[in-house]
Amino acid sequence: MAINKKVTSRLNNDIFLNFLHTEDTLLLVSGVPLRNGDSHVTEVADLCLSLRNRMSSACLDVLSGRGIGLKFGVCTGCVAAGIVGLKMPRYLLFGDTVNMASRMQSTSKPHGIHLSPSSAALLQHRQVYLMEPRTPVQIKGKGVMETYWLLGKIPPPRETPLFVSTELF
Repeated sequence: MAINKKVTSRLNNDIFLNFLHTEDTLLLVSGVPLRNGDSHVTEVADLCLSLRNRMSSACLDVLSGRGIGLKFGVCTGCVAAGIVGLKMPRYLLFGDTVNMASRMQSTSKPHGIHLSPSSAALLQHRQVYLMEPRTPVQIKGKGVMETYWLLGKIPPPRETPLFVSTELF
């Protein structure tokens, strides 16, 4: 639990929405409650890449100098949301998309960003993300699925000057 508190305090500086926090899992969401078109998948992908880069080089004393190997699971789709509880109300998300994101995370590897087919398809249309198919994996409740790894972003092309002078002034 001490590890969890230290990691969470470090992550909360970057997280835009934190809906569910149980033991060692954080559920991050974009496009809820205000819809944002298809930009939700790029916001989550960019956040995952940023967190992976920052946390893979971070070390905590309680880990004896080992880096933090976060496992990411990303899924795109519809969710149901609501406030649950009387004594301690919480805003929760429900649905197949939440379950699938959890399955992507649980079948990921340390430092891996595991994408569902729906998320990979939307990111593919952006043409700025590097992805590779993962060997088919058994997903609980879904069977064998073709999923993807998010590897990074394609760097933007460098601008070349319109005119290059070889003369000295």
